Amino acid sequence: MAKDEPITSAEQQQAFDIYRKAMTFNILSRYDPQVNQLLYLSSHCVVYEFIDNDWSKLDYQGTICLYSRKEYEKQSNIQQHSLDTKTIISNNLFQFGIIIFNRNKPENFSIGIIPNKFIANQSDKKLIVEQQNELIIVKDLVGTVYGLWVFDSKDREMIYKMLDYCINQ
Repeated sequence: MAKDEPITSAEQQQAFDIYRKAMTFNILSRYDPQVNQLLYLSSHCVVYEFIDNDWSKLDYQGTICLYSRKEYEKQSNIQQHSLDTKTIISNNLFQFGIIIFNRNKPENFSIGIIPNKFIANQSDKKLIVEQQNELIIVKDLVGTVYGLWVFDSKDREMIYKMLDYCINQ
């Protein structure tokens, strides 16, 4: 680009997107030093929990990030063996993570994700993800069921597809 040519709005948007992802990555690395790569982010997500056959809105809403973790790469035994959920949780052996940077209070929301193929044969403790209407439903390794409402429908669909791949790869 020549010195006198004006910057187009597409170039400005691209520069802003790169800056936003770099800033998000830096902030994320403060909460999870094992972050490897930011896979996807969306500006607004609200978290619900399924309790007593009803959805209860939790006090978490903000930017949602899906990311891969370095720690997983160091754990070669994960690739060779199935692990029980207690070992995965206590040793933080998650390959991916979700974090919602909370706008309501200082505490953020996060879920660790590991492909089901690495979890020992405990069908009730496997990760589950599905999409129902406007919610991405995630059952974590403890068995808690969360609903993630993502404002942008395109982002919601992309996050669902990426989570499905991460869990069921």
